[in-house]
Amino acid sequence: MKRSILISVAIAILLFLEATTETKGLPQSSDIPKVSVNPTSVAAGKTVTVTIANGPGKPRDWVCLYKAGAENSSHLGWRYLNGEKKAPDSGQTSGTMTWTMPPAAGTYEFRLFENGSVALRATSPKVTVTGTTEGPMPTLAASPASAKASETVTVAVDRGTGNAWDWVGLYQSGAADIDRVDWFYLNGDKKAPESGLKSATLKFTMPLMGGAYEFRYFADDGYGRLAQSQGVTVTGPAIELVGDEMKISDPKTEQRYCAFPDMVRLANGDLMVVYYSARQHVSGASTIQGRVSKDDGKTWGAPFTVVPSINSNGSGVRDPHLIQLADGTMLLNYFAGISPKVCFSHLIRSTDNGRTWSQPQPLDLGVPCKWVATCGKILALRNGDLLLPLYWERTDGVSPAGTLRSRDGGKTWGDLAIVQKDSRGQGEMEMACLPDGSLVVMIRIGFYSTSKDDGKTWSEPASTVGLAAPGLLADGPRLLMNYRGGSSTDGCSVALSLDGGKTWPVSRGLCPPAGINTAYGTIVKTKPGSPAPYFTIYYRSPEDDPVFTTYIAGRYFKVIMP
Repeated sequence: MKRSILISVAIAILLFLEATTETKGLPQSSDIPKVSVNPTSVAAGKTVTVTIANGPGKPRDWVCLYKAGAENSSHLGWRYLNGEKKAPDSGQTSGTMTWTMPPAAGTYEFRLFENGSVALRATSPKVTVTGTTEGPMPTLAASPASAKASETVTVAVDRGTGNAWDWVGLYQSGAADIDRVDWFYLNGDKKAPESGLKSATLKFTMPLMGGAYEFRYFADDGYGRLAQSQGVTVTGPAIELVGDEMKISDPKTEQRYCAFPDMVRLANGDLMVVYYSARQHVSGASTIQGRVSKDDGKTWGAPFTVVPSINSNGSGVRDPHLIQLADGTMLLNYFAGISPKVCFSHLIRSTDNGRTWSQPQPLDLGVPCKWVATCGKILALRNGDLLLPLYWERTDGVSPAGTLRSRDGGKTWGDLAIVQKDSRGQGEMEMACLPDGSLVVMIRIGFYSTSKDDGKTWSEPASTVGLAAPGLLADGPRLLMNYRGGSSTDGCSVALSLDGGKTWPVSRGLCPPAGINTAYGTIVKTKPGSPAPYFTIYYRSPEDDPVFTTYIAGRYFKVIMP
């Protein structure tokens, strides 16, 4: 009996020690961050007191006001724990601030985040706001009610709250409040004024993309909307197709799979296209064919072989791109797949407008790699240098994209420059020279990069429109692109950028997305007397055979500026 009692006591002691060990070091209720509000029911536009306790103690810990249940990105105002928009020199774990509640009835809450992040540490009890704010509300008036792209619209603000952090945003009609196009505080700057303004006159430059827009007034550096203007209609640029699509190759008389075309204007004024020709999308028996048009793309001569088949068990010869240099020399870059996992890029040259061509010149990166591919046109710089876009797989499996440089008309190549550190095997690029002498490159799928030093270094690639297989033409301030959308079934389009490739506000589909084989286009300027200022080519599937057959097609188009 005594033994059993001793055992029971021992077990109880062990359980007590285990429980205290498990809870040792855990935060007690008195240590947990807390946000409290007083009162929890208040009339619209009246104040509440917000108290923070046991905060993380970081200088940029902050509190935001929300509609109950709203996303963290949709706050209605914010403060650091010192009650200001300027962070304290050192962190504080507690704070008390007075907060003016919104003018609209509803249920609200306050949230505490750590050190300028959205790492949520505490949420207050719900606060009920009743009624509506007494007195006149802020108003916005935009003038004129219609404008052309890049024109100025004046926005008059009246009866504002007087909060220095109130702001006005420009939006596409119907857009979410967080998706603004542009914005200003009421002083017309993106730095808040020292003191608040109740009235203001703001100037907004309207976007390049046409459509319906509006202005919205928000309180306290948040998304508590207090007023909205009438709509403003913007007339933007447009792309108009001219005439019908034409077939440049014919799957009934050629190989059934013609794809990956490129085009160049020859010194004698003719247009020349080159393209992959085979029985299927990947074929070791492929050839590179050429055709010439003497009437600016209206009709095309018979096909002729530019690069013969290598009869490999890989992807064959493919993805040709053409350039003609100032001295008349033509360069054609392509890659040849000699086995399923091995391909290398080559260059051939012609001095007689493409009638005869040299033997292939292998392109050596000068670094160890498993394979090298090219799918972009050589760019001639103003100083005479040439840049050739490439992508490859290193021996460690990483697949960068970059350029080689030639200073002797394409005879030798070197000075490898990295554009994208890892393209994941999809580093198809096309470059263009902008009016200010800088370079831009569009990268599959959905990136662009720029260079200010003739391609010696490139900016970190930034996101842009989702795209594949880009083809570029720089025409003064206009940058035109033929591309396929990010999805394999998006179809081919032409697009216009007026800011050097950062944005593409105008696009126009060229053909319906008839299966996965619609892409790889290029654009040239036409001669006077042609149906339209621009001519573009691409490959596509016929709608009655969207998988196994493709042909080279072309269309004229023009850009209409407002």
